[in-house]
Amino acid sequence: MRSYKPYIIKLCIVFLCFGGRILTSSAQKVETNDYFYVLNTRQGLSDNCILQMMQLTDGRLVVRTPKGINLYDGRRFSLIPLPAEKAENITKYKGQTHLYADSQDRLWVKEYQKIFCILLAEGRILEHPLDALSGNGKENKMKMMRNGPTRNDIQDLFVDSRKNVWVVMGDSLLNTQDGNLIHLKKEWGCLQDLDTDGRQVYAFMDSGIVAVFLNDKLVYTVSAYSTAEAINQDPELILQVRALIEQHLEDGEYGVEQLAQDLCMERTGLYKKLTALTHTTPMAFIRSIRLHRAAALLQESKQSVNEIAERTGFSSPSYFTKCFKKEFVLSLFHHLTLPLHPKYNLMYLELDKS
Repeated sequence: MRSYKPYIIKLCIVFLCFGGRILTSSAQKVETNDYFYVLNTRQGLSDNCILQMMQLTDGRLVVRTPKGINLYDGRRFSLIPLPAEKAENITKYKGQTHLYADSQDRLWVKEYQKIFCILLAEGRILEHPLDALSGNGKENKMKMMRNGPTRNDIQDLFVDSRKNVWVVMGDSLLNTQDGNLIHLKKEWGCLQDLDTDGRQVYAFMDSGIVAVFLNDKLVYTVSAYSTAEAINQDPELILQVRALIEQHLEDGEYGVEQLAQDLCMERTGLYKKLTALTHTTPMAFIRSIRLHRAAALLQESKQSVNEIAERTGFSSPSYFTKCFKKEFVLSLFHHLTLPLHPKYNLMYLELDKS
């Protein structure tokens, strides 16, 4: 009688090889926890530098990396590149990466002063998406806006929690779905975010003011800061510089030239504005941000001075030590701007040993 044992063994080997491949391509569990999985380049992620992420209502995961938008369907990532020539300009947005999904199955990807739009159903970039944003209702108001905004009018874009798309045009805020038009006061500052509960619209300004509207009319405003606190708030340029330096903290080559490019400014213009605001040179201000971050790490972490120096963009520990002492020791003993605390003494002792 013919034996089927060799064939069964071969079949098992093929099954194990095929099954192993499926397992390696799927998300890997973190130890025995059923709720957390490792997602990385094994599942098709373009790279492991994550700029922003969100989950869509259909359960898919959106991950923004430097190479583009990665869509995860539960098994594999698919990449949608974001070429620079496909971007639209939005001059008022000066923040970092932000993702929105609207009611028309579009994904909006906001970057510093530019925006992309992806049709999620087709997995492709939409050409000139800002041209297609026009209100459907309130015809009298839309006529005031010359039958809807054009791409040149739109300076920023937001999507509220009900997935309505709003655009900023000068001091006006327009709901592109129903034509609601809201007027923002210049003294409130720039719009940072907005939301609605279905009746009222809440506009969150960078000055700390929240303006509340009902039927397009201002109901009231409230401020997150007292008058004294509002006066002491850092100017917008300082906040942008701090954010960019923190983002490139480990890159010791990131300096004034690259900073000016990221801010869409001329180097000389950045030098004049930053010097007027900080009373020091841009290079010294960048170094100060790195050193203050290093001081926090020295107190909070167990890393060595050399490791912290590298993490904050200093390639030479000796140069880091010299700059650190100049920034903090002189300030401590001559200007008394920092509190005298045993931790600082320990910090300096450790620096002396490096």
